[in-house]
Amino acid sequence: MTSDGVSIALMGIDGCGKTTLAGQLRSTLADAGLEVVDPGLKAALSRTGLPAGYPRSSLETLALEAWRLFYAGSTVDGRPAEDAVSAAFASSGVARMGEDLPSGPSGVRQAGIVASALIEFAGHHLLRAELIQPALLRGAVCVSDGFPLKNVVRVLRLAQRMPDPAIPPSALDTLVDAVRASFADAYQQPDIGILLDADPELAYRWRVSQTGRVEPGADLSVTGRTGPESYLRFQAAMADEYRAAAREWGWHVLPVDGRPQRQTVAEAVDIVLDHPRIRHRIAAVPAADPDS
Repeated sequence: MTSDGVSIALMGIDGCGKTTLAGQLRSTLADAGLEVVDPGLKAALSRTGLPAGYPRSSLETLALEAWRLFYAGSTVDGRPAEDAVSAAFASSGVARMGEDLPSGPSGVRQAGIVASALIEFAGHHLLRAELIQPALLRGAVCVSDGFPLKNVVRVLRLAQRMPDPAIPPSALDTLVDAVRASFADAYQQPDIGILLDADPELAYRWRVSQTGRVEPGADLSVTGRTGPESYLRFQAAMADEYRAAAREWGWHVLPVDGRPQRQTVAEAVDIVLDHPRIRHRIAAVPAADPDS
């Protein structure tokens, strides 16, 4: 199945600047006259995203259940975490409820976390078939601020670090290998993949300065370990995994090591604009009439 569209995906640890870079890429490509699509779950479930019915209703159900399972069996300030999940859903909806959820629940069930990762894996396949593929077939450029391998593997690795695991580490290694194999397939791979290879200490400072905290699942708090060191150790391990995957897949790797963000953005924009199909699409856009 061929198309004139182009898929672009970013990957990197939490807080490395993926959302900012994706926004700049979308603006640059839209200004060049191309149709640009944000294929992420938040965009799909926003007010201007997918219409009511399938697949929106199914994606909403999957996303809500993934969060419920991530917090399964836990408490927050002595109350069932289910109350916090329900409150976040009521105030923000599925698309943005993660921003309102607590980051340090206690008593999380490992099986729930594993099931949460697999639900996210299933949801991406639904997005790929029902949103991304149709957009590519009509010639749009899809710019994603997060390649789904990142979140799925991150949650599975969290489950692997939990004390007294019900599911042994070897079984979770097998799951991670299967997830990586799936996302390595040509059907899942973007036309342009960019890894933002960030220093976890910088990413931590940026994230906390922006939001005052790290998001749920970004550190080891569900395993009972909290504080900055929890984030730094976990994200350093995840950076190694993302780096290995990006090199295996032939992605572009851009360092995020304290240089001005505009330099990273400029380098990424050059990579995207140099892609043959992007150059061809931009060249084919009719020039604006100066008298109009």
